[in-house]
Amino acid sequence: MSPLALLCWCPAMRNVGRVLFAIGLGGMGVLSLIHHGFALAWQPVPSPLPHRELLADISGAILFGGALAMLVPRLALWSSVVLSVFVSSWLLLQISFRILPSPLGVQVWTPFAETVMLVSGGWILTASQSSEKFRARFPNITGRSGRRSLQLLYAFAPPVISLSHFVFSKGTADMIPAWMPFRLGFAYFTGVAHIAAGIGILTGVAARLAATLEATMLGVFVVVVHMPLVAANPSSRLLWTMLFAATACSGASWIVASSFTKPSTGNPARKREREHTSRFPSVNFLVGIFFLLDVHSHGRPSIHGCSSTPRVITNNPFPPCHGRRP
Repeated sequence: MSPLALLCWCPAMRNVGRVLFAIGLGGMGVLSLIHHGFALAWQPVPSPLPHRELLADISGAILFGGALAMLVPRLALWSSVVLSVFVSSWLLLQISFRILPSPLGVQVWTPFAETVMLVSGGWILTASQSSEKFRARFPNITGRSGRRSLQLLYAFAPPVISLSHFVFSKGTADMIPAWMPFRLGFAYFTGVAHIAAGIGILTGVAARLAATLEATMLGVFVVVVHMPLVAANPSSRLLWTMLFAATACSGASWIVASSFTKPSTGNPARKREREHTSRFPSVNFLVGIFFLLDVHSHGRPSIHGCSSTPRVITNNPFPPCHGRRP
């Protein structure tokens, strides 16, 4: 097996993603505490809000404290639940105060798509760390259908992010280090790569490879693009926020990539599952959206068509780390 194929399913990638996810969200929390403000375009809280600075400090404390707790095994599950719910609320803020007032603006959709990445990765991480009791109580999150719904929700994000590579191609090229040749062509190429990754995950065609390459590309962006920009202008809050948001998105992408288990050609049940998820991608994508809406409105998810009666799930659909169940 080639090293790249190994990365597509190696459970250790989930741990790498968890650390990057925690660093990114924790860094955004530190910025909120330092500047007494929310995370810019990712948390578009209206300025006239009473006690805005206090609420921003609370938001920063949730992000920073949750990120630290995520690295402690005993606290990892519930910290990921808290952060996933909290980051999911950003989608409502962005829809209400950025997308609805300017639905055709590409600049409002990029942070939204990045937040979708964070939401998908956060809930998949939560499911992968869940106990038998948690899986029995929330089967729509931790089961195979829930995992696939979150993967399809994630697939929405890369093609949306690619729009900025084409609409703002010059600005994207200017962010690339000057020592790299063909910067404009590289901006277009990475935009196409985002689209290809989304299509691969959505259709199920080389989905593991597509998710892994997307995660790798975002990680390269952090090192090659965002870190030099911050080093050149360390006083810029925007550049620091972009760095931490990109780090969190890279971590979320690794988490999503690790959720694609190695296929077993001899298992009829797995074969039927793969055929189902590739044959009805649009249905599963809508299920993922309704799942998020249900979490916000009721607190306990209940996807239509699934039994609301708790049932024990004995097989964890996520690959175990180092041979043990998470």
